[in-house]
Amino acid sequence: WMETHAADRFANLRLNEAIGVGAEVLVTACPYCITMFEDSRAVLNYDDVIQVKDITEILQEVI
Repeated sequence: WMETHAADRFANLRLNEAIGVGAEVLVTACPYCITMFEDSRAVLNYDDVIQVKDITEILQEVI
């Protein structure tokens, strides 16, 4: 967080990095992060490119 410039949104940077390496799903256990990533996903028009999920959703899918 400290190395991110004020003009850059942290979530936008992380989404771009995830997509850059071919990720289709971004998983976190932090409710605040989910909100930030979902907002950035909508702003950047990545709705069809990457999903944002809570770790419990992944666990539920495999059980």
